[in-house]
Amino acid sequence: MEKKKWDKAIKLYKSLKCPKQYFDPTTITLGKMGYHWILSDRSRGKTTNVLLFGLCVYFCYNVRIEYVRQKDKMVSPTELMSLFDTIIHYGYIEKLTDGKFNNIKYNASYWYLCKTDENGEVEDIDSKPCMHKCCVSNNSMLKSSYNSPTSDYIVYDEVISADGSTLVNEYVRFTDLLLTINRMRTTTEVFMLSNTLSSNSIYFREMLITDVIKKAKQGDKYEFYNVLGTFFTIDVLSKAEDKERLKAVQGYYCTQNSEVAGLVGNDVWSYKSFPHIPKEKFDIIECFYIETDYKPYRIDLVLTETGLKCYVHNTKLKEQYNNIVFTLNPIQRPNEIFGIGNPNKNIWKLRKMNRWCYADNEIGADIVFYLQNLKQKMTALEI
Repeated sequence: MEKKKWDKAIKLYKSLKCPKQYFDPTTITLGKMGYHWILSDRSRGKTTNVLLFGLCVYFCYNVRIEYVRQKDKMVSPTELMSLFDTIIHYGYIEKLTDGKFNNIKYNASYWYLCKTDENGEVEDIDSKPCMHKCCVSNNSMLKSSYNSPTSDYIVYDEVISADGSTLVNEYVRFTDLLLTINRMRTTTEVFMLSNTLSSNSIYFREMLITDVIKKAKQGDKYEFYNVLGTFFTIDVLSKAEDKERLKAVQGYYCTQNSEVAGLVGNDVWSYKSFPHIPKEKFDIIECFYIETDYKPYRIDLVLTETGLKCYVHNTKLKEQYNNIVFTLNPIQRPNEIFGIGNPNKNIWKLRKMNRWCYADNEIGADIVFYLQNLKQKMTALEI
């Protein structure tokens, strides 16, 4: 039987007997150099249990945890004060260290296992930190000053921000940070955690896993290599069915709003609802094309009984375009226009007036994502 990576840590984690209704990180396939996506609504134990398993790996193999967030304010001491509260409260540190330590203390970007008395006074403290914090927004600052050859356990928490915002050139900056931590080692495991279930994340697109994500349902588990040969595991956790949760959902969160459904775990993805193409008579005045990261779409400027509208739907390959094509890629043909061209043009004015209708919500989300990318590119050019 093939020996599992970090088998001692897996055995140690299982000995802690964590509640079965919460996520078990030891079920992930390790040792194949890749990314482990763990997606769910809140209160599924993702962060707590991934960090707890990380402490087991540290204790058994001296592997440091790197805790990553998007922005600097997200890793402030105030924000991270309660990060290990559940682990401390249930005595897991004492159990996994066989009584040597019972607490964990933060000091200047690092966490240390320690022994405290009943008054919280430190009696003993580990000589090495078990975890270090960093953020994507400060990637350039860390690049020349940080080196940790044992940081092979990377946890990027809240990858998809709750408000859907991204940093300028975020994926490149994340990759730069990863290179700073990893230094081209082939022994690193990267855990990507998210409570906000948006299937249109820039990370899914850049990692070339959007097609898998789009079809994922609650309870699904995937292991695969993308087209470039990078290994991925994806766990889309099923919603917790405990009685207390069901009472809370019924008491506070019963709504048909699809974004809320994703947040509380009643649906796998949190998504916006967009106006759909209605069943009405129309005449096509002009058609355009837009090339999003995911796929191209056709925009029909139409005259209906209720006035001008734009209908957005799937289309054929780009090579067959004869009309204007909006794109964020380098211009290659005379009919291509970068971004949205003239924002005062009829179709873009109609969008501001909420006169665009889409074949489905996914297309609407892709158009929003396209415009967000455009805004980022324009901001980058100004910088």
